[in-house]
Parts: sequence; structure tokens; C-alpha cells
Amino acid sequence: MKRLESWKQIAAYLGKDIRTAQLWEKNEGLPIHRQTHTARANVFAYDAELDAWVRARQSPPAAVAVDRVSRRWPLRVGIGAGLLGLALVLALAVRPRERLPAAGAVVAVLPFTDLGGSDDHLADGLTDDIIVTLGRAGKLPIISRTSTAGFRQTSVSLPRIAEALHATAVVEGTLQRSGNHVRITADLVDVRTDRRLWSEDYERDLSDVLSVQDEVAAAISGSVLERLTGQASPKLRSTRPVDPDARLAYLTGRYFWAKRNEAGLTKAIAYFTQAIAKDSLYAPAYSGLADSYTLLSVWGSLSSRDAFPKAEAAARRALALDSNSAEAYTSLAIVTARWDWNFAGADADFRRAIAANPNYATAHQWYGEFLGDLGRGDTSIAESRRAVALDPLSAIAGGDLAVAYIHAGRAKDAVAELRRVLTFQPDFEPAHDYLGSAYLELGDFQQAEAEVRAVTRLMRDTTRLGILHIYEKLAGGQKQEAIDEAEAILRGAKEAEFGPYQVAQIYFTVGENEKGYAALERAYRDHDWVMVNLLVDEGFAPVRREPRFRAMVRRVGLPTA
Repeated sequence: MKRLESWKQIAAYLGKDIRTAQLWEKNEGLPIHRQTHTARANVFAYDAELDAWVRARQSPPAAVAVDRVSRRWPLRVGIGAGLLGLALVLALAVRPRERLPAAGAVVAVLPFTDLGGSDDHLADGLTDDIIVTLGRAGKLPIISRTSTAGFRQTSVSLPRIAEALHATAVVEGTLQRSGNHVRITADLVDVRTDRRLWSEDYERDLSDVLSVQDEVAAAISGSVLERLTGQASPKLRSTRPVDPDARLAYLTGRYFWAKRNEAGLTKAIAYFTQAIAKDSLYAPAYSGLADSYTLLSVWGSLSSRDAFPKAEAAARRALALDSNSAEAYTSLAIVTARWDWNFAGADADFRRAIAANPNYATAHQWYGEFLGDLGRGDTSIAESRRAVALDPLSAIAGGDLAVAYIHAGRAKDAVAELRRVLTFQPDFEPAHDYLGSAYLELGDFQQAEAEVRAVTRLMRDTTRLGILHIYEKLAGGQKQEAIDEAEAILRGAKEAEFGPYQVAQIYFTVGENEKGYAALERAYRDHDWVMVNLLVDEGFAPVRREPRFRAMVRRVGLPTA
């Protein structure tokens, strides 16, 4: 017999990733040997034993009846197409239960693993349902799907995953299909003590895959909350059962949406539209569509007049389909703030979003940005921090927290946060852009130029470098040279690079105020959404106290006190 000396060799022999092999040992008795008695000792396996285990695993079960005690029941994983049209059964195998004190508990739901590789859409849908259901319950902090998704099929150990997510408890699980039957296993682990607090198996026939997913997600969520809070399991229901293909399209759309660039947002719209075509009553897809149009006015080439009417229609459709949707209220809130300039209405919608799901990170992120626009620096930072706590590996959440720090005059804190973001997403363009601004606030032109050059490399846009040179010339007392530089930039810029709002900032920066006010008036007539940033954008600092500028602030509806 050949001896395989590590998880890497064992996983390679099985043709799977390391984490799947480890789950097979835990859930199905994969024959693994250890050199000591500790779980973290060096492992080894023999090829003949693995071959025998694989053959047994691929054999069909002798009967449909389920072993309610052992998790080692060998299921043959079927590849067949179509999960609909089969009958429903339930079997639970309950393990010893322990409770984790609610105080300080933070829960991460890792992507469930499809051990057969044929039902990833069901595993992804189940994971998403658990996250949303736990989040809506509002009993504990639940880490966002955006941050946990990166740990799908990873060899990273559970303690390291928990450390990266700042989680104290982890829900993980597997899904395994055999013909018309599926076994779903869920575990709750206290990563502080490396103890399994709870485990259950769910056996189902797949007559209605949507109901199966909905019911199991609610059952898992209720049990997790009971173990972690010590309270009786609340009556929970997952989100409305959704066509698996629609959900997969939606999750793919959110993946591209999070890239925060025009190409990604365009792809996101295509996937959200595909999700709606599959399930026209699926509210999150409309919310995703609204958010994509909103962000195309920031990161893409759509004007406010082109983007926001589409965003508003999609947001209102989402809310009509689900009146308790945190996503829909958040989508509508940002439109209400940036398009309607109705700041009281936007504040109310953000609050409704957070009440509906206190764990929806984007609601806290965008609410923090909104509060910053109103000049409420402390509350802006608090909401932005909450977003990062719920979504620690979201580059844009970290970036928005840094912007909140910059607007509050805390550039050093912004630098620290952006440096953290760049450790896990080194080519994230906005992080380098914001970092350049933070160094500029600190008067560190050398570091600012390094970051601006990084943005130039990533975005192939040289205008930021020219603007940096304007500030350098002004700092050196070369006002006329700064004016000449500004005029040269504006003459050579393409139309998409600078709208009238940005032109106004450049003119105000170099002291050409009449030209600045003329450009600002054009931005107002265009109803450019960035007018909501008048109170905080550094380019308006030279004129912020002037009556003409304060009059414009009042016309937009921003506070002037």
C-alpha cells in the first residue's frame, strides 16, 4: 500500500480540494490516520483504504430508510438533471448540545459544500437563505455573504477563517445527493474553544426543492439561535422560495456588482435581468438591478438623469414584492437621497432597512455615507464601522469607512483602514484613489503621488496626476502655474472624465471662483447626484463659507447650520 503523507496528497489523490477531504473525514468516515491523538496532528492515509472507501461510497444504499444515528451512511451522489418533481422526507440526528453565551458572539455562515459537485446552486441557495434568515432575526451579528463567499472550497483552517472574519462561531455544512434524496448536514462550532456546539442531519426527498431549501434553512437558523442565545427557538421562515437558477443568477450579479467598475456593473445588470426572467417575483433581483443603475452613475458613464429613474422603478418594484426587504428599502433610500434630494425621506428609508435586517451590511454602509454627506461625521463613522464589522472583507465597505474618516478630518485613521483593505485586495482602484486623498490631506505629497500613480496604472487615467500637481504648485506658492495646469487638464480631458461638478472643484481650488460658480450652476441644472457632497468635498473648502455657495447648498436641501 502507498502511504499519502498530508492532506494535500490525500486531496490530490481523491481529486478534490483539501477542505472537501476534511469534510469527508468528519461527515462520512474517510479513513484518515493521525500520528498523535490530537485533531491537529499530522495526518496520513493509505491508497488502498481510500479506494475501498470510495467504492463503498459509490454503492447505492440498501434501502430508502435512513440511519438516524450514524453520519457514516454511504450516499451515492447522483448527477441527474432537474431537482423538481420528487417526494419529501425528514430525519434528524441530534448531537450533544452546548451553548455559547450571546455576549460577544459573532456568527459566520460558511458556504455549504456540495460533496458531489452537482448541486452547487442548491448549496449556495441554502447558504444564502441561512444568512438572510439569521440576519433578519436580529439576535446576533451575522457576517455578510460577501466576506464569507471567499472561503468556498478553501484549504484555510477554521480558526484562521474565523480570525479573518472576526467571528466567534461558525456554521458550516455539507449537502450530498443520492438519486431523489439529499442529506444536509449542519454544524455549529465555537472557534474560541474548537468545540462543536451543535450538529444535525436533514434527510429530504426532493419533490419540491424550493420548499426543502426554505424549510431546512429556517430549521438550521432557529437551532443556531437557540444554541447561541439560550432562548427558545423563534419561529423563523426563510425568504420566499426561489427558483435555484434565479438565485444563482442573482448571486452572480452581486459578485460583479461588488467590483465597482463599469464592466462589472454592466455584467451585474445582465445577471439580475436573467434572474428576473427566471422568477419575476424575486424581489432581491430588482433591488440588485436598482443598485447597479445607482452605481453606474458613480463608477460608470450613466448620467444621473439616465440612471436614477431606472433605479427608482426597480427599487419600488422590489418593495412592492417584499414590504419587509432591507435590500429594497436601502435601494430606495439611496435614490431618494441622491435623485430626489429628499434627505428626511431617505433617512426614514435607511432606518426601515436596518430595522428589517440589522445585519444587512450595505444598509449600514450607505447610511454611513449618507450621514457623512449631511456633515454628521461621528454618526457616519459609527455606521460605516458597523458595515465593516458585518462585512470585514468588503473592500468598498472599508473604502467608505476611510472616506468617512477623511471627511471628519481623521486622515491618519483613513490611511490605516485603506492599508488594511489593500492587504486582501491590493488592486482595488478606489482604495488607492482614497489613499492618495488621505495622504494629500496629511500634506505627504510623495506618498500621495505613489498612490495616484497606482490609480493611473490600474485605470489608465492620468488626470489625477495632473490634479495632484495643482495642489503641489499651490503648496509651493505657484498660483499662476496651478491655474495654467488646471486649464491644461480641462482642455485635454475627455467629456466623461469631468462633469461640471468636478470642473467647479478644480476652479475653486485654484481661485477661479466665477468659473467655479458657473460650472456648479450647470451641475445643479443637470441634477447631478454628486451635489449631495457639497458639504464635505475638499474642492469646495475655499468657498464653503461664502453666501453664494451656502445659497447653493440650501437649493439642494442640505443643512447649512
